[in-house]
Amino acid sequence: MPHDEPIIDDTAEPLPEDGTADERPDVIEHYRAEELTTFYRLKRLANRVVESALTSVLLGLLLYPVLVLGALTVDLPATLFDGWTSREVMRPSQWLSRGDLFMSFSVFMVILMTRRHGGQVASQALGLGWILLILSSVGLLLYVAPTLGPGELAYGRFTIGFVAGWYGGAWVAIRVYDLTRGSEWWRPPFLSLAAAFLTQSLVTIPITYAGSGLPWTWWLGGNVVIQVFLTVVYVSAYRLLRQRFRPRSTSVTAFGGK
Repeated sequence: MPHDEPIIDDTAEPLPEDGTADERPDVIEHYRAEELTTFYRLKRLANRVVESALTSVLLGLLLYPVLVLGALTVDLPATLFDGWTSREVMRPSQWLSRGDLFMSFSVFMVILMTRRHGGQVASQALGLGWILLILSSVGLLLYVAPTLGPGELAYGRFTIGFVAGWYGGAWVAIRVYDLTRGSEWWRPPFLSLAAAFLTQSLVTIPITYAGSGLPWTWWLGGNVVIQVFLTVVYVSAYRLLRQRFRPRSTSVTAFGGK
């Protein structure tokens, strides 16, 4: 514990004339705990704010490339799960893209960030990552728009559904993880991933396909089944990584699981 310089009390009575010393000390040192002073508290608060901001920026920059990959591949069908059904209209590649798979991985990254740094830092990193994605997407759109032909630009409902679904899902994952951390090791990641993916399905698919005449309600059910599978995969990966992502600060509650 840091201290101020000692305050020397030189008012102690002198030794008796016979040269014998009494039991009282000649010098009394008084120490004042530095963290009890207003200046020290403000300094510690400023250090925490700066550290939190820097951590959020670094994590946001780490998340950004994955979000970019998701945005760039959003129009590429993901055929990984097409073998699950023989019906053409029900094949997941009808609605599931490679961009969705990258976005699901970004949610897993956010959960690891939440475990290590807490929900506040993870939320700030998530917001920064998406702000950078939107700004770069707008800049790219303004640059290439004159060269695009009819139908080459993503329509508004699809864009809104994609952004709202995946950003909202990641935000829900952070909140659920923070609420459930400290229980059995599998519960926080499982519940947070399941809540995130369910939110994404309930937001993205209705916004994108409702009223289009496509069997979007069946697609919604199929998407949930696929995301349950992805949840199990990510929870298995979480078990392998959780010891490497222990909370760095005592302000982060518990260890996110036993």
